[in-house]
Amino acid sequence: MNPELEALVHALDEALQATGEESVQAKTRYLALVTQTAEGQGISVEMLERMVRLKYRRWTAAQNTRHTTLPPTA
Repeated sequence: MNPELEALVHALDEALQATGEESVQAKTRYLALVTQTAEGQGISVEMLERMVRLKYRRWTAAQNTRHTTLPPTA
């Protein structure tokens, strides 16, 4: 994954997991990072947020998969 996109995915995860005052600060950091990255890449903030949310869903799905140590049955 692109390092900038990965940083955005982790920032979104932090913003979604935080509670209370930390939540407000994390969301502010995430939105600032999205805005800065979108301006640097020359795309709209909305488009970048859609991309980040898609990658976030895929990232969380990959985190939740459990690999078995059992061999497949014949």
